[in-house]
Amino acid sequence: MGGLVKTPTVPVARALVELLAARGIDRAFCVPGESYLPLLDALIDSPVELVVCRHESGAGFAALADAQATRRPGLFLVSRGPGATNGSIAIHSAMHDALPLVMICGQVSRSELGRHAFQEVDYRQTFGDLAKWSTQVDDPSKLLETVARAIDIATSGRPGPVVVAVPEDVFEGEAAPFDTAMAARAGLSVDADAVRAVAAQLAAAERPLLIAGNLLNTPRGRMALSAVAHGFGVPVVVEFRQQDIFPNADRLYAAQLGFKIPVEQIAVLKQSDLLLAVGTDLGDVPTQGFTFPRAPVPEQPLIHVYPDAEVAARVYQPQLRCIADPVAFLEALARYLPARPDPREGWIASLQAYLQKIRRFDPALPPDGVSFGHVVAALERQLPDDGVLVVDAGNFNTWTQRYFMFRGERRMSGTMAGAMGMGVPGAMAWSLRFPDRTVVALVGDGCVMMTGNELATAVQYGAKPKIFIADNGSYGTIRLHQEKRFPGRVSGTGLRNPDFARWGASFGAAAFTLEAGEAADAIEARVAEALAVDGPAVVHVRTSLQQLSAFHVMRFVGLGMSAAVAAALAVAAPGAAMAQPAWPAKPVRMLVGYAPGGPVDIVGRLTAQRLSELLGQPVLVENRPGAGATIAGEIVARAAPDGYTLLAAGGGELTIAPSIYPTLGFNAAKDLAPIGLIASGPLMLVVNPRVPVQDVKGLVSLVRAQPGRINFASSGAGSTAHLASELFASMTGAQIVHIPYKGAGPALADLVGGQVDMMFTGVSAALPFVRAGKLRGLGVSGSRRLASLPEFAPVGDTVAGYDVTTVYALLGPAALPKDIVQRLNAELSRLLSEPGPRERLLALGAEPAGGPPEQLAAYIAREIPKWAKIVKSAKIKGE
Repeated sequence: MGGLVKTPTVPVARALVELLAARGIDRAFCVPGESYLPLLDALIDSPVELVVCRHESGAGFAALADAQATRRPGLFLVSRGPGATNGSIAIHSAMHDALPLVMICGQVSRSELGRHAFQEVDYRQTFGDLAKWSTQVDDPSKLLETVARAIDIATSGRPGPVVVAVPEDVFEGEAAPFDTAMAARAGLSVDADAVRAVAAQLAAAERPLLIAGNLLNTPRGRMALSAVAHGFGVPVVVEFRQQDIFPNADRLYAAQLGFKIPVEQIAVLKQSDLLLAVGTDLGDVPTQGFTFPRAPVPEQPLIHVYPDAEVAARVYQPQLRCIADPVAFLEALARYLPARPDPREGWIASLQAYLQKIRRFDPALPPDGVSFGHVVAALERQLPDDGVLVVDAGNFNTWTQRYFMFRGERRMSGTMAGAMGMGVPGAMAWSLRFPDRTVVALVGDGCVMMTGNELATAVQYGAKPKIFIADNGSYGTIRLHQEKRFPGRVSGTGLRNPDFARWGASFGAAAFTLEAGEAADAIEARVAEALAVDGPAVVHVRTSLQQLSAFHVMRFVGLGMSAAVAAALAVAAPGAAMAQPAWPAKPVRMLVGYAPGGPVDIVGRLTAQRLSELLGQPVLVENRPGAGATIAGEIVARAAPDGYTLLAAGGGELTIAPSIYPTLGFNAAKDLAPIGLIASGPLMLVVNPRVPVQDVKGLVSLVRAQPGRINFASSGAGSTAHLASELFASMTGAQIVHIPYKGAGPALADLVGGQVDMMFTGVSAALPFVRAGKLRGLGVSGSRRLASLPEFAPVGDTVAGYDVTTVYALLGPAALPKDIVQRLNAELSRLLSEPGPRERLLALGAEPAGGPPEQLAAYIAREIPKWAKIVKSAKIKGE
């Protein structure tokens, strides 16, 4: 009898391993779990080596480092629930770093799905925002094609992480044979006309810069970058943690665009007249907070080459955007090299001059520990030219930025996303991949306590990383920011650490210690001993907290001060406690009653920046939002009148709040000392672009036609923005719903996101969103057009008599000594007379004010009764 021919099947777990091997994946990192036991079994005697780690975050970081080392997809396996969520840090890092990473995670059995079973997670939802693609396979016959698709997604266009969840019983199924061969991939085409145009602009520019991103950090990419840079004579700046893309000793190497590099260096780079950004997404780190290039429209012509159209268009509006493979683009560009590149000697010399300046090593020994700069300098001299430097997160890495030279085949590895914990597992992965190369990890005391357990994995599998631990007893990066905002006040950043040398020895690693007071030659010798070890080594470096980074010396070590530093300072300044230094002798705190990003915050920070220079002490802005910005006012009113606590205020908390809050903890006219007016200006009326109006007239018609359906945001109940909206409603006869926020920043975020419809807010806060097309500006609240923004008509042109103007002012506690008030008023007047601050205020839609303290006092006294009438008629109450 005839019958149907049955298609032969194979165990799906074994077929999956064959597929992974066929796609070039020869190593998997994991923490084993019962939810994928068949896959573990299939890996026995397979071409894919299994490395068993001690924690899923370590396995993920190891896979991420392996992807950096090979430029093939890194693979790690985790069990369901906690295992997958522990691995999420690597997924997040791979997404930001644009690295191909595959996480295969177990799931509950199909019969238990949707029942909130033990450790069940909806991976598609959980990783939907973290990964490039997240999916779940519920049919064994679809597993192979899904994983093949996942690998393609991870490696195509802008690389990234993918998550494939597999119910445990799916791993036990069978599947038909699957063609594991990869289809030919053409990739993104390169437009020849665009390449010729770029070549012409490069040849014509006098001061061009090439910004090289992480997507160029492959052997082929580095070769193409070198050909273009030297062929056109264009200097190269590299993205954060990509210092090895271009030889650091090359005369065309200009800078690494890391976190907040010195402003002097940015000033030099800003002199460029053409920017060619290739293989970078131009995120906030390399662009120094979107200031270089300036967002959204740069000051220099910008050409952006990137393989992902959505990412490329996220912030910037370049002169030319090329959606293409960055390496292929440079290879095409190299075919149009000029016969003789412009030597650009002056431009290159100016870049090199600053670079050589910051590379000058200061051999001074700090009193409270080892300068990590001495360790990095020793490593720079001793690490072979094919050595690998794996860096964890932390300020100790600034020493590599200043002093470590990547030359030859030296490679740098680390996550651009800034996650702590990459160092030890990353170094383990690189050492396994290249056992004959010297692999060094630089980790902080905080980082090593997160994933240092992977040293056991390194020892188990024969890896030989050399781990240098920078131990200053502090979460250093956070401490740096803490010192800037809360000088001398340490909270949550101090650490009590173990003896890391003994800790390393307990794993079987060679152990060394570098103590405070070690001479430079002793440090050099100890580094040489550690590098010479044929196996893993741990070097416990008791580093200086005072010399926190290569660019910052701690002024106030506070509770983190070591005994050595305390003694040194006591010797340096005997009897200092008895002296009464002239004001200001320490940083000044400037409180703002709103969240960051609002108009008062923006004007306050602009003022604080210049006052810091004029006073010779940092003026630190501290945001204390809430209760219509009155919390900050009350703090200042109750502060010691010593000149070290000031208030940057808007008109609302000074003149409106007394009518809103009957039990207000301070009286602006009595409890605050007026120092001076900074500026005045109107608010801007903005709407979300989905609101179907183009001008104020259209908005009036809309709110009248839809009573109670349109809402408005404000920076807080009782704020000027709130009253401006209530006044608008009463004068137009409209019913609009008030949504209060703790500051203009959060309110604007929801307005841009479409959660609210309209808002009056400071011009300075609204304008960037209007320029970027994320909000629509309808008009300004003053009685006349702004000279700097004539395109925005006054609301009063449509709503007769409407006029709202706000002010920005500086105040202190009521008993503030007159000499301090006079000094601050004089410095405020000075900065308001300078072209730089004046132009910045005007560009923000605010007119510089100034004047004596009495003028501000008169304004407050005059405005309180005016707004009291409006508050009473609108029946407004505080939060």
